[in-house]
Amino acid sequence: MTLGGRIAVLFFFLGALGCSQDETNNEDNSATATDGLVLFVQEQSIEPRPIESVRGLSAKILREDQKSGALAVKTDIAAGWRDPRVGRHAGPFEIYVLEGTVSLGPIDLSAGDFVRIPRRAIYGPMESGSGAELLWFFDGPADFETSQSTTVYTASWTVARDAETPWVEALVAREAGVELDLEVKNLRNDPSTGARTFLVRAGEGVVVPWETHPVSEEGYLLDGEHRLEECLPSGLQAGTYQPGGYFFRPPDLMHMGPGSTYEESVTWLIRTPGKLVDVFYDNCPYE
Repeated sequence: MTLGGRIAVLFFFLGALGCSQDETNNEDNSATATDGLVLFVQEQSIEPRPIESVRGLSAKILREDQKSGALAVKTDIAAGWRDPRVGRHAGPFEIYVLEGTVSLGPIDLSAGDFVRIPRRAIYGPMESGSGAELLWFFDGPADFETSQSTTVYTASWTVARDAETPWVEALVAREAGVELDLEVKNLRNDPSTGARTFLVRAGEGVVVPWETHPVSEEGYLLDGEHRLEECLPSGLQAGTYQPGGYFFRPPDLMHMGPGSTYEESVTWLIRTPGKLVDVFYDNCPYE
């Protein structure tokens, strides 16, 4: 993108963030660009508590949206744990296995494996012989209900096995005109909506310019240490993520930039509800 193109997009971005005095005082227009923003959360610092909607497991809540019911949690499952119930959740959900093994009825998952189960699709029983650490992402209500039918159909599930899913060249930044040493492992890519769940690995020393995306983005750091900057209307914010670090960023918020650094390669698990597009900028206007 040319500098003129960046400036044009930047004016549009700033206009989307700004509002008049009347709009600020209007309750119908009270939402802000940073509503729902979650930054610099380390799951190790979160106290776990039992959550019935996540099979009654003790879970660390990374994000909870009261309006949509969206939920992101991490659970640690003890060896030998078993929930015999067969049932379904009100909304679609995804599980990424960090460590160990787990069974969701007919599907066995190991470390690095991924599954997405559509809304109200039946699964279970659920168990882990060795113990497991799981990330759960609910895109709608997480309420679990036991099903009278115990027949489990997996045809509508999306399953990605770590050993069978290759690392490929990342193209999103390149399509926007910026050459970056990035690799991705695509776990899910919905052709109808562009929604994606994927791993992205950045090589040592890669510098990503300031960027925005037209869709929300959430991430969980799997390995490495990443200092990351956020260009927010309230000012520049920076923090360091270590493995277990989590963020949720609403659409069109500027982040990265030259101050976002890491000494070794980093690997993130990233989720977006629509097509991920990069728009790059030369500067953060709030510095």
